Amino acid sequence: MALIGREDADRIRGELEGSLGGDVKLTLVGPSALAPPARDWTPQIRALLEEVTALSPRLSFEYLDLPTPEQRASLGLAPDDAGPLTILSGAARGRVRYLGAPAGHEFPNLVHGLVDVSRGTTELSEVSRAALARIERPVHIKVFFTPT
Repeated sequence: MALIGREDADRIRGELEGSLGGDVKLTLVGPSALAPPARDWTPQIRALLEEVTALSPRLSFEYLDLPTPEQRASLGLAPDDAGPLTILSGAARGRVRYLGAPAGHEFPNLVHGLVDVSRGTTELSEVSRAALARIERPVHIKVFFTPT
C-alpha cells in the first residue's frame, strides 16, 4: 500500500520536476539495535523515502542499517548520533538531517529541503546570510518541533 496518494504523488512529481537544480541523495541511517522503539518506525520511513525517490530521476536513495565508521564519518555523524536519521546531500556544502520520521507536518519540509539541497541555496534573506557569514567557528544547529 502506497504511503503517498496518487494525486499527492503527481503534485510532488510536478514540483520536483520544475524545481530540482541537481541530484540529491537521500540516506536513511537505521537506529541502533539498542533503540527498539525507533527501530519500529524505520520500515515506514524507508518506504516513504523510497516512494519520494521514485518521483524524480534526480533523486537516489540509500539505506544504511548499521553504517561503518567510515560511512558515519563521510556523512558527518558523531559516534553517538542514532537514527532513524534521514540525510539529504547534494549541491549544498552542508547537509540537511531529519531525526525521526519526515512525515505529517514535516513532510512538506522534506520536499522543500530536497529542492534547497539540489540547488545549493536557501530562501534566507540577505540580512540572515550576512549574519551567518560573520560566524567564525563551526556551529551545530538543532531545530526541535512539536505538532500542535
